[in-house]
Amino acid sequence: MKKGKKISLIAATVLILAGCAVSGTAYALSGFDITKFNSIQYSEKEYEFTEDIENIHIEAVECDVQLITSSDGKCHVTVYDSEDIYHKVNAENGVLEIIRYDDRKWWERMDIDFFSEEMVITVALPKNEFDKIYAESVSGDVKIGQEFVFDSAEIVTTSGDVDFSGEAETEIEVSTVSGDITISGVDTQRAFIETTSGEVKLKSVIADKAEITSVSGDITFDGCDGEEFDVDTTSGDVKGTLLSGKDFVTDTVSGDIDLPKAEENGTFNVATVSGDIKLKTVD
Repeated sequence: MKKGKKISLIAATVLILAGCAVSGTAYALSGFDITKFNSIQYSEKEYEFTEDIENIHIEAVECDVQLITSSDGKCHVTVYDSEDIYHKVNAENGVLEIIRYDDRKWWERMDIDFFSEEMVITVALPKNEFDKIYAESVSGDVKIGQEFVFDSAEIVTTSGDVDFSGEAETEIEVSTVSGDITISGVDTQRAFIETTSGEVKLKSVIADKAEITSVSGDITFDGCDGEEFDVDTTSGDVKGTLLSGKDFVTDTVSGDIDLPKAEENGTFNVATVSGDIKLKTVD
């Protein structure tokens, strides 16, 4: 290697190390709070409604979404907005609507923007029974507790996790790309669950009909039951416990199969390519 090139490489390495040291020092001085490097400043905004809410419609992006119980008989919504990134929050004709807007130009979207874990869209509701909820997010998680009852629920995320333990009496539909899905304690007529690489965990889910699809994520049942299950994966495993035996119909290429004794308590159709199928009934 020529002397000049060697000197240039040494100089470049020294500059990189110096930059890392400066960045590390700045990070430490910030109290290890990465959000302090944001070029976008967010502020908390609160909304209060006395409107009787029957339907909830939420379109978020980075923020997590959570529903909690209100203690004063009013609906309260908390969001985090900047000058160009903001939420329109409205309650009218029984519909609570929260929609996120981004008015930045394309080149402005390259700004440094780290969302704090504390920046959560929080909806506090004075009652717990509703017709429908629709919640959509990209990277934010969606969490709905067991105290809430819906006729139908639809939740869509890209990489955000979904944790739903409420009731969806007629239908629940959840879809993600890489986010994990956890559904527990739900009695419903129809459940439709879809993910690509995220894991699906169903606990104490009772459904007349359940359709569950995954590519590489595992699908786990914990004390579930129903009249008809259709489960489809590529490389993900299907495992866990059911409350009763079924008329099992399986299709796999290279995966192992271990099933309980067949019974006439509904059908369980499961297909995989390389995933294992290992189910048993609760003793």
